[in-house]
This record gives sequence, C-alpha cells and structure tokens, in this order.
Amino acid sequence: MVIPWPLLAALVIALAAASPAAKAECLADWGAAAEVVRANGLRTVEQLTNMSPQQLKGQIIKATLCEEGGRFVYRLVLRDGAGQMKNVVLDASGTGLAAR
Repeated sequence: MVIPWPLLAALVIALAAASPAAKAECLADWGAAAEVVRANGLRTVEQLTNMSPQQLKGQIIKATLCEEGGRFVYRLVLRDGAGQMKNVVLDASGTGLAAR
C-alpha cells in the first residue's frame, strides 16, 4: 500500500513536532528536508514507500530525516504484518537498515 505523499507529509510533520526523534539534528520541515534530499542525492520517502515488504519489513507510519555522525538517515516507525510498531533507522543514501 502506498501512502499518498500529502497525507504522509502531514502525518510526519504533525508527529515530528511531538516526537523525541525530532531533535536539533532532525528536519521537521519537509520543505527543508526535500532540499537536503535533492542536494545530497538521498532516497525520497516515496522511494522508501515503494520498497518491497521484504526489504522494509513493514508499513511506514512516520519518517524523519536526520543527520547522525555526518551522514543522513531516516528514522522510521513501521507497522509490521502483525500490527506491531517498531523503530528502524535507514541510511538515506540507501546503504543500510538497522532496527533500533
């Protein structure tokens, strides 16, 4: 299932404002985040939503673009097939996925 971009963007902005994941190194403004994605050749949230369920292991509920240790990552909240929520950090350049 693909979440329409306007709905996903509104959800992410609303949740990022109230989330502890929205720290100084994270971008809560998706206008600014889009510029960072373009300037650095990062994967878009739309590309993440189009990943296969085997790759992503769930449906994206929330996505936040952050800079950690000089690299960009997406902090994701996923709902797995059993309905459980899990936190995942995905390298925004496309090189790694790690549950946290």
